[in-house]
Amino acid sequence: LGWRQEELLQQNIRMLMPEPVRSEHDGYLQNYMRTGIAHIIGQGRQVEALHKHGERIPVRLAIGHVQLPDEDLFVGFITDLREQTKMENELKANEARFRSLIGNIPGAAYRCHCNESWDMVFISDAVEAITGYPAADFMLPDPKVSFADLILAEDQVSARRLAQRPKAFEYQYRIRHRDGSVRWLQDNGDCQVDADGNIV
Repeated sequence: LGWRQEELLQQNIRMLMPEPVRSEHDGYLQNYMRTGIAHIIGQGRQVEALHKHGERIPVRLAIGHVQLPDEDLFVGFITDLREQTKMENELKANEARFRSLIGNIPGAAYRCHCNESWDMVFISDAVEAITGYPAADFMLPDPKVSFADLILAEDQVSARRLAQRPKAFEYQYRIRHRDGSVRWLQDNGDCQVDADGNIV
């Protein structure tokens, strides 16, 4: 936070707090000492701390209470969350770029487990135009619809065959749309394998 130890010792902790927390700080502690009801004591939470130069820094704050015979001490721990926040923001930005890219690909894109029900780890929103079901209906952990169940019985593709010989694939098959109509699909993909050649 830009302060040296000697600049902070014997100073009120409020100098590290931005408003409105700074103004409310004494009230929190007084209320806790009077009632024993802990709003901030004993609970870790994400807050902002005030840098010496005025910048607000995201931190994780945990405060403990130590009761001695003649005094009450409060022990605080703060963890700098700037790097974590930066990574989270980058992940969100990457996800938004990824979704934009996937959203502009003709047809639907997906990642699924290599099992008989094609359990979906990811499927793009375009699947609704193809099947009549929204993407969320196919997604683990609680899928409402199995993509494999939409495939007509005579066109069923066996995942067992892929598991025995992982490779790139191209299939054409028919599905039953939500409205009852039959649609032809062409499916192109590849199996992701681990170091031992097992499909993951």
